[in-house]
Amino acid sequence: MRIVEKEIALEIPRGHHQHVMIAQLPARLEIGEVGFRVSDPEEQWAQVRSVLELVAAGEGNLKKLHFLLFPESILPVAFLDDALTLIAAKFRENTVTVFGVEHLRLSDYRCLLERWAEDNAEALASVRADLDAGKVGDIPVNWCVIAIKESSGRLRVFLEAKSHPFFGEETVDPFHDLYRGKIFPLFRCRPTCFNFMTLICLDYIYRDEGCFCHLKAPWFPRIAGLEGEGLSKGVAGSCDRAVPISSGRAFRGHHRLLPGPDGSFPGLPACPAAA
Repeated sequence: MRIVEKEIALEIPRGHHQHVMIAQLPARLEIGEVGFRVSDPEEQWAQVRSVLELVAAGEGNLKKLHFLLFPESILPVAFLDDALTLIAAKFRENTVTVFGVEHLRLSDYRCLLERWAEDNAEALASVRADLDAGKVGDIPVNWCVIAIKESSGRLRVFLEAKSHPFFGEETVDPFHDLYRGKIFPLFRCRPTCFNFMTLICLDYIYRDEGCFCHLKAPWFPRIAGLEGEGLSKGVAGSCDRAVPISSGRAFRGHHRLLPGPDGSFPGLPACPAAA
């Protein structure tokens, strides 16, 4: 895996914090020919488009928006061009939009990388190398789009593939396994000195049945609502061990565990303080 630096032209006013809008929309999926697909693409696109139109209208503080994020939401791949066209035509300059897209064959993902080759040269080279090495072209890709409308009005499109499947997805069946992405852009804004990255889930940190990850960091209070194609899991922080939120048959869900009024997590065993 490799982090690659990408310089982008974003002018964020100095002395001001970045304005972020998070739109978490429900996603109803079904098993498709390759990985999972959106069960009602038209309805899903209507929901995503309504948020994009809201941002484009820019009422109130939305005119100040710098980052629009769609966590756990999935854009039907058939509407990718519609979303990018709307962003290019109606969004204000200096805006970053991040959204996930439904599973795609690796061979089709390569075609999209070739379409935006200038911004995705390293990822394209990595995918080509994997295919040349015998990687199955039909393997699904879990991926996202980082669409950046620069200060000049130019729209740049970056694609990123998830680095590792959840343990329940690791299989010899190419239609249920996932491609392992290896390239992760680190965006450096100019002239404003601000850097950021996008990651898809955190499933690749630690994989074990019944566990999501292993944390002993007191500065990491909790991870709530992390989701993957397998199981949505969270971790109560300052723990010497991980505790699962959900279990059962693999699916993309919207399980979110939040602490109660006393700070405890309902339904979970007490978690000892970190050493």
